[in-house]
Amino acid sequence: MDFFKKVFSKEFALTVKEKTEKAHHFMATNVFFKHFLLALLIVIVSIWLSMFMLDVYTHHDEAIHVPDFKGKTVSEAERLAEKHDLRVQVIDSIFSAEGEKGAVLEQTPPAFFTVKRNRTIFLTIKTMGEKMVRVPGVTHLSRTEAQIEIERSGLSVGKIDYISSQYADLVVYQRYKGKDIAEGTSLPVSSSIDLVVGKGGATGEFDVPNLLGLEYSEAASELRAMSFTLGSVVFDHSVQTSLDSSKAQVWKQNPAANEASPYGSKVDIWLTRDKSKLNDN
Repeated sequence: MDFFKKVFSKEFALTVKEKTEKAHHFMATNVFFKHFLLALLIVIVSIWLSMFMLDVYTHHDEAIHVPDFKGKTVSEAERLAEKHDLRVQVIDSIFSAEGEKGAVLEQTPPAFFTVKRNRTIFLTIKTMGEKMVRVPGVTHLSRTEAQIEIERSGLSVGKIDYISSQYADLVVYQRYKGKDIAEGTSLPVSSSIDLVVGKGGATGEFDVPNLLGLEYSEAASELRAMSFTLGSVVFDHSVQTSLDSSKAQVWKQNPAANEASPYGSKVDIWLTRDKSKLNDN
């Protein structure tokens, strides 16, 4: 009962009125508007920052299409990748008949594949050097068989010369740029190998080939190609191991080089690793 008397009393009404008037007075002052504007500014900035961060977050992992790097140099590929927020890394180089040296041949992921930003694209480029292949041994093969073997190895057959020999159409020598070339020698792919082929009809005596300076296997092959037989093989004191015997060179032969001898006759050879003996010849 006392509460209601107090609420409806004249003193209470005056107190409320005074407080209301003070509130109206405060709102009418500059202080209120300053606080109001500051609060409004804070709200606006907070909303802008929230929207900006949301945009950054939603675009951070945005997917993009991988550009086509094929045919470009590594430096060109790096510049193109940078424009698309990507990275490139060369992982291999291979030989190819197509494209320029150092140009991109393959890429992983492929062009137009969808990836995230900062993804590394792995590149395979064309090697800067030439592809090397090994020369096959084609002596004693027919001309046709020799051509097949040479082309299968990535080489080509150049000119073909014919000489008198005991057997017709068999390869006697294989040469590269005018010089005899041994089996297993490395040459750039597509190099031309010249062939010396027998034409048969050989009778009587023929010149013994020059074996000086050749290793054992080379000398034996040379004799077989010319239809001579390997006779005695003598190693001097400089040959101590199996490696020495494989690397030893002919320093003397009998019959001597270019001496006339019947086909099929034996030729003896002496081998050494002593350079002084080799130089004397």
